Amino acid sequence: MKILMATMGLDIGGAETHIVELAKELKARGHEVVIASNGGVYVAEVEEAGIRHYAVPMHRRSVGDMLRSRTLLRRILREERPDIVHAHARIPAFLCGTLQRELGFPFVTSCHGVFQVSGILKLLSNWGQRTLAVSEDIRDYLIQEYGVPAGHITLTINGIDTEKFSPEVSGRAVREEFCLGDDPVIGHVSRLDQASSLAARQLIELAPRLDRAAPGVRILITGGGDVFEELDRQAQEVNLKLGRPCVVLTGPRTDINAIAAACDLFVGVSRSALEAMAAEKPVVLSGAQGHTGLFRPELLEKAIDTNFCCRTDPVATEAVLLEAVTSALALPEEEKRELETLFTSFGKLQLVEERLEVSQGKLALGFRTGGITCWEEEYPALVLCNAIFGGTPLSKLFLNVREKLSLCYYASSVLEKMKGLVLVSSGIEFDKYQQAKDEILAQLEAIRRGEIEDWELEGARRTLISGHLSTLDDQGRLEEFWLGQAAAGLDTGVEELAGRLASVTREQVAAAARRLELDTVYFLKGQED
Repeated sequence: MKILMATMGLDIGGAETHIVELAKELKARGHEVVIASNGGVYVAEVEEAGIRHYAVPMHRRSVGDMLRSRTLLRRILREERPDIVHAHARIPAFLCGTLQRELGFPFVTSCHGVFQVSGILKLLSNWGQRTLAVSEDIRDYLIQEYGVPAGHITLTINGIDTEKFSPEVSGRAVREEFCLGDDPVIGHVSRLDQASSLAARQLIELAPRLDRAAPGVRILITGGGDVFEELDRQAQEVNLKLGRPCVVLTGPRTDINAIAAACDLFVGVSRSALEAMAAEKPVVLSGAQGHTGLFRPELLEKAIDTNFCCRTDPVATEAVLLEAVTSALALPEEEKRELETLFTSFGKLQLVEERLEVSQGKLALGFRTGGITCWEEEYPALVLCNAIFGGTPLSKLFLNVREKLSLCYYASSVLEKMKGLVLVSSGIEFDKYQQAKDEILAQLEAIRRGEIEDWELEGARRTLISGHLSTLDDQGRLEEFWLGQAAAGLDTGVEELAGRLASVTREQVAAAARRLELDTVYFLKGQED
């Protein structure tokens, strides 16, 4: 299949990197890919991958440039005759849309962000026959602001090349190039335009205070744009006052993996933040659209909702960013290491959404047990953990999520003892998806913290032990029990299992809960919701 991608440019930026990686992967899978854009630092990379590039000035919305771009696009489309056109950003999507009826090509778009537009600018928008949204809040924005039918929008996520962005990649060459030595380095990568350069500007302003908090600290800012020269002058003034090259602006580069590897802490948002996480760097999520702070496990779901752009949080003041950065630099090594490996869990997370003619939603969460199965010593603690979580009528999911908060029609969890899985199943109203998911995860977090009442612990224990011992009174169940044990290669009897459950402590239950890693979120919703 031949695919034409149309975008504003191929300079440094999250959407641009997304396009480059997508194009290269499609090419690797045997498709023919052509890109039309204003060009940029990534043109050489895509051409080296065998992808043709056409220069079209779709980065400006002046009438002259748009008319010239439309003429060029028409010629490219007639020459290339693509099977499908995939436009990224509003101007390329609008221009392709004006040609779609005339030339009759299948037309899809990707929306990478939200924009405050009205009047004529809102009319200069065309989201194609089908639309890809890179986050949940962008999907909602398309529905509310542009009236795009929900059934025409597919939710996707940024994919990160974890071989390219990896803790195995060395940053030594970058450190040597910019004479960074072994000093602590704060990294930032973004497009340095007026609308997106807030974090870079704040880091430069904060350099003297960061130097006092962490003597010898270096700030490495990568990217280009219409305020690059202004920021570079500002950085030179700061360096002059400090008497050393504290702030370095590299300009636009394509070796972002090496830049990330050279950093000790990363400040940024969206794709660049995810790339830094893949390189196992602690990340402070802060940018022009909001500030979430030092990324921790409990912020994962919130961050996913905005594609790690922080749009649901207020923008940082210099004081807020200073506190976040200095606190991150001062973290104990053990806690820093835990944050550095967060991406391993996030990288495995699968988000699956389906639509059918149903009146009730289905929300399921799949957790891996961190290697705990029926063969492990910690298994009894995991059994008791699952019972407290959602395995009995006295569980946290049933009593809190269903009964107290009325977020679900039903909510329970089951443990797959040989596969090492805990599966949560719930029935919900379509509009309760986020609340229900957040609360299910909150109940697990409570167990992880050891917030288990005595009656919860002992009630779950009695239920499990009673269930096990009652097996002895039923020949069929006893036969089924031993068949299961034989299949697993185990010789532990009913009484011994009950005894092991009797000795499990609250701390062991909490430790088992901390081993659970969210792997998959599945949501079944109605066609037109």
